[in-house]
Amino acid sequence: MLPYNKILLIALLLELLGIYAVATDMRAELAEGKTLAEIEREFADSSQRLESIKTYSTITTTYGGVFRNVDILRVDVDSIYCRSQIGNCDIPLAHLPSEVLADLDSFIAQAKEQAAQKVKEEQRKRLEAERERIQAEQKRKEAERLRIQNEEQSQKRLREEQQTIQRENAERLFHDEERKKANAPSDDSHKSEPARIDPFVKRILIVVIVGSIIAGLLRRKKLHIRE
Repeated sequence: MLPYNKILLIALLLELLGIYAVATDMRAELAEGKTLAEIEREFADSSQRLESIKTYSTITTTYGGVFRNVDILRVDVDSIYCRSQIGNCDIPLAHLPSEVLADLDSFIAQAKEQAAQKVKEEQRKRLEAERERIQAEQKRKEAERLRIQNEEQSQKRLREEQQTIQRENAERLFHDEERKKANAPSDDSHKSEPARIDPFVKRILIVVIVGSIIAGLLRRKKLHIRE
């Protein structure tokens, strides 16, 4: 195979890698809630929006790939995103020559720092989300505890009210019975009391009776004398 054909094959492979990277980024952004039209618009003018960090006339990778008129648009932790004669693509840092790596050392360090900050931010968000979840769970448990406590107190008040009503009813019945007994007529009330004779009348009766007896005796005595 001629060297020119090898270059074309490598260029084709790199283009496929670039397409794969773009598709991966698009999937990631779709997962973030962006619409496909928005993503396509962003990728369509990405080369115009991104400014060139470094420009190289030629970059020869460690596996023999040759890129000409290379504009490095972004430096990531493990790759660079660049524009060359074959279009936009990602080149792993492991495939870059040492002189290019040395030239991009500050950008690589910055990318690593940003990645570390991103990891810290994600960890912070995860911890915050976990803390919020724990707080929500604690609030839910506290609400459940208060609900049970209020229900128990409500049942206790209901029992006490029922006991109070029963006690009042019992007392009312007892007092009603007592009033009925107090107002009921006595068993001997319907019997007539023995007649009582006034002392004055009693004396008159005694005198009359005694007088009658004496008169009778005197009358009998007179009759006896006449005979």
